[in-house]
Amino acid sequence: MKFAVITLFLFLFGCGHHLTREDISLMLNGRIGKPYISNGDKLIREDESLKEYIHEVGEGCKVVFKVDKKTNLAKSWEYLSEAESCRGGLTFYG
Repeated sequence: MKFAVITLFLFLFGCGHHLTREDISLMLNGRIGKPYISNGDKLIREDESLKEYIHEVGEGCKVVFKVDKKTNLAKSWEYLSEAESCRGGLTFYG
């Protein structure tokens, strides 16, 4: 699945494209409702029903994922960083 997402972005955005904040939102929205794989993300809060992880999207751009504790499905996410920190944080080369 991860390979398919990366391939799609490489195809759509071509050579040396900087992802915008909107591109990042589109990519992260695709993870909602799917099993959450932390990939070393830091657990910052946990209660009876949710776990919250900080996820870094490029240099200086951070988001928080809220994950259902029982099902381990990503329920939502939100930006932790300011908008300027999440512009052009990732570059794909095709």
